[in-house]
Amino acid sequence: MVKESTKYMNLTMNTDKLISRIIVFLFCCEIPHFVESFKPISRACIPKPRRGTDQYIVGYGSLMSTPSKSRTYPNTLENIPVTVKGFSRSWNCKGVSPTLSTTYLGANWDPKKSFNAVIFKLANSSGADAEKALNDFDRRESYYCRKEVPVKDIQFFGGIKNVSSSAARNSQYWIYVTKPEYTAFPSKNYPIVQSYVDVWLSGCFELEEKFDLEGFAKQCIESTQGWSNNWVNDRIYPRRPFFYQPNALTIDRLLMETIPSKYSKINNGGRINVGDVNVLLALFGLVRYFCSQL
Repeated sequence: MVKESTKYMNLTMNTDKLISRIIVFLFCCEIPHFVESFKPISRACIPKPRRGTDQYIVGYGSLMSTPSKSRTYPNTLENIPVTVKGFSRSWNCKGVSPTLSTTYLGANWDPKKSFNAVIFKLANSSGADAEKALNDFDRRESYYCRKEVPVKDIQFFGGIKNVSSSAARNSQYWIYVTKPEYTAFPSKNYPIVQSYVDVWLSGCFELEEKFDLEGFAKQCIESTQGWSNNWVNDRIYPRRPFFYQPNALTIDRLLMETIPSKYSKINNGGRINVGDVNVLLALFGLVRYFCSQL
């Protein structure tokens, strides 16, 4: 009887710890992003699109991944690889929470810099859907201002079918640049996190394979500034990452080859150690559902 009682108490304590950690994780990591996404959009740095004009977005971070961009607005055309001139890409955009947040990729105007990226067209973007589609991405990219990129600063890779010259002249290209109040380099409280790197580089590999662009993924890394020793491996299963991230080994190998001095010092701590990942994922789903009903 005593053994059964002790076993029950231990189970209860472990369950309480699990629930406590999940609650802390949700309130520190997930919910702030949802709250931010439902705030009214400030038009101070979000210009309205020209009516009757095709709208394109320049993706240079997680938007390079087709599954990632499609979660925000499914009705977009394919990602087309390009080089963007007059901007730099760097780890310079901090998140919301000071406890369990991250530093994201950001862009800034720099006439001497360029980097590889993608453009994608918003379907029916010259019609009534244009503003709604852009609003969806504006809410997602709430740490950024949306700036127009001149057509002359969008360069297509050779051999890839691109936008015709006449269509290009009648289109608008938008890039998200980091807001001043969110500009900061990686730190202990706002590190680079591997799960975000995985999403971004998976998009780079996706383009490299689809368009037969040798070295495209490596160029993603090399044309990015601000790599830091403040870098945390937050993968769900860091010793078996391929369980959730099929490209994990390919990504790790490329990072070690390209930026060995930084990647070799990645911190394998800083994760919430929960025993039941499925419970956590189910709670994420519930949070997203309830927020979508607001």
